[in-house]
Amino acid sequence: MAAQLKQELHDMMAAPKTSVIWMSIRKELSPVGSGQFLWVSLPQWTRMAANGILFPGGCAQCTCSEEQNEIHAVEGQAIEIANAVVSVPSGDRSERSEGAPEPAEQPPANSDEPNAVCPEDGDFRESAMDFHKDLNNWVTEVSEVFHYRVFFIELVGQLLYSIFGPLSYPVLLMLYRGKTGLKNRGFWIFSKIDASTVSQFVTWACLFAALIAMYFFDDKNEVTLIEKKLTIIGLLMRNAPVATKYAYTSTPTWSELNTTFVDAKYRRYMNLLTGWLRIPAENFDLQAEVAFVTIVGSRKQRSQTLLKFLPWPRSEHELFVLRERVDVTSKTMFYAPTGRILREKTRLRKAEQQQILQFEDEEEGSPNDVFTSKSRPAATDLGQIRAGLVNAESSRQLPPDDTIPQPGLIDEHKDHDTDIFRAAAAGQEVPIQDLFLYMLRGVMRSERAVMPPLFRPLALFTTCLVLLPSLLRALKSDGYGWTGMFGTGVGARIAIIGMFPSAFGCFLSSSIFMVTGAIDIWRRRALMRSCAAMLTVQREFRRHCPAEVDMLPILDLSDVKTIVGWRKLRQLCNEWGKFYHVRIRAFTAQFFFLMLVVVGDLIAGMLLYPDYTEISGVDVTSMTVSGGICALLICGIVLMVFLGNEVNAAVDRHVYLLYRQRSLMLAMRFDDPRFRSKKCESRPPEAAKLAECTELIGGVCEELDFEGKVRPLTLFGLRLGWSLLSALNFIPLGIATTVFSFCSAEETKARCEF
Repeated sequence: MAAQLKQELHDMMAAPKTSVIWMSIRKELSPVGSGQFLWVSLPQWTRMAANGILFPGGCAQCTCSEEQNEIHAVEGQAIEIANAVVSVPSGDRSERSEGAPEPAEQPPANSDEPNAVCPEDGDFRESAMDFHKDLNNWVTEVSEVFHYRVFFIELVGQLLYSIFGPLSYPVLLMLYRGKTGLKNRGFWIFSKIDASTVSQFVTWACLFAALIAMYFFDDKNEVTLIEKKLTIIGLLMRNAPVATKYAYTSTPTWSELNTTFVDAKYRRYMNLLTGWLRIPAENFDLQAEVAFVTIVGSRKQRSQTLLKFLPWPRSEHELFVLRERVDVTSKTMFYAPTGRILREKTRLRKAEQQQILQFEDEEEGSPNDVFTSKSRPAATDLGQIRAGLVNAESSRQLPPDDTIPQPGLIDEHKDHDTDIFRAAAAGQEVPIQDLFLYMLRGVMRSERAVMPPLFRPLALFTTCLVLLPSLLRALKSDGYGWTGMFGTGVGARIAIIGMFPSAFGCFLSSSIFMVTGAIDIWRRRALMRSCAAMLTVQREFRRHCPAEVDMLPILDLSDVKTIVGWRKLRQLCNEWGKFYHVRIRAFTAQFFFLMLVVVGDLIAGMLLYPDYTEISGVDVTSMTVSGGICALLICGIVLMVFLGNEVNAAVDRHVYLLYRQRSLMLAMRFDDPRFRSKKCESRPPEAAKLAECTELIGGVCEELDFEGKVRPLTLFGLRLGWSLLSALNFIPLGIATTVFSFCSAEETKARCEF
């Protein structure tokens, strides 16, 4: 077949040419070589296209007339007809139709463009298969929908085991369709057990013993109503977020948790909440890969999306050149970073800087070779990442690949990050995947250094909150002093002490949930600050960004690909941890609802005197405990509002910086007399490039403006900002005024005394 086609091509080249088009033919079938063009008629061209001889691709538009058997297009351009690249040469068509010119003398119109506009079939097929596999794993791993059925099943199952323990196995086996689901959730105690199974079983045993002692052996009713409410509210505050976490998993993942036994690491992460305050490296890999698949696409597209930096100045001349490319002067331009971080593991970590005149003339390596080892492969396959996190025998695990490094996203080796910094400092192009992972590593190192150890303060606060009813019981004048802190009867003491592990664990996990929400928004603020730091050298816009990002120079916004890459980079920062963030918003809303229940019960007990006051058991103990619960939730909400306000304000910050750079480009165009020509064909390349960049920056700013209005960071359905606190002012004000009125009335003020 190939020999017949080649012979046909020879005959066509020797025959008289009556058409006005050129065609590019495949290398393996071309008698003149790849990238050559020849004259053919329209019927011959149609037959060649049907036989698969022509290259796919093309760019310009054309019209085809079957009556005249010719194709019309703009002279000197390449056109696309039926997946063929057709080049229309410029000049007199009548003269060119008399004889075919030599193929070697007629290059394509755009000689700097590659002859084939798409990859080879093998590479294209391999890239398509990789992207399909990533997309399939993405769909399997995450869910953008809240599954109410899963939430109800998990909430009922968690509450049943928390109260009845192994006695609820018959119901749990029906809910989770077998004992595999119970093992994965740490409920099954009749096989190999781990820390999550032991902790949940001990907590249930204490609570169950407390319930038995309270209802059968507490003759004096020494267990107060607020202690019972504290236990119930704690169970709801702990189990509702856990059910929410499962409700946001995809249906295949939830089914796998009920049918496939997962390893101990994942069980500890799911059941003991070990990965909430400090996310494991595998989860960061997973969230980053989900963002890459969502925003950028295939792995080949990630390597082709490049961002170009302006080099850090190392001399007076380079400093002067950089000053012409920025709108304002900053001392950051005079003190360039060296690539090292001072006090790396403390809260005062910062990039080491040095005056530009003190740099050595000869640095390690050549500036042109600093990024030769940059593009090392990364473990960024959803199947493999999730296999390492969930199940070592997962069917989605990839075959072994020696090119994938073993360390996770957050490793202690800084060689790769040093290569990226040196490339950016030298003004080279950096792929978006390497740059985004560099930013994430910087955020995580800053989090570990900046965030104080929060577990002990949270544990201390939770202990005080849970023991508060007992402490107030000991302080009452009619009590038995500190000896009666946990009651006087044996049954009361067993009940009060037995409820402590359950209440402590539930409120500690709830505190961790609230702090986790604030940390998540802190990460988003750091990422938004990092995006702003790449647009300006001013210190005020580089505050609160990681030291690793502060070392990077600004991007070259006179490059169209860099502007597109920065837009994608910002989308990655918004998309990273998206499904983690929606869970946080969900259980924060649940906590807010439970807080309203507690506050509503307290206010109703004070307003509906005496009927509901006795039922609600309003006294100084209930008011103090309710105030402690509300203080915990309100502090978390205020912290999230404080950080989230800056995340939403980052849109205006980015638009301002982009518009300022756009104004500088417009000034450069209008000030230079070479750029003032209104004829497009007479413009120098620099003017056309600046015109494209200014137009693209304007489009990006409009998109960011609408994004801030359509997709702001929200909480309880309201935009995160100081206006949210104004809407929630009624809670503390309402509580304060009601308590003051209740404690001032003659008939009720006795309830406010010890």
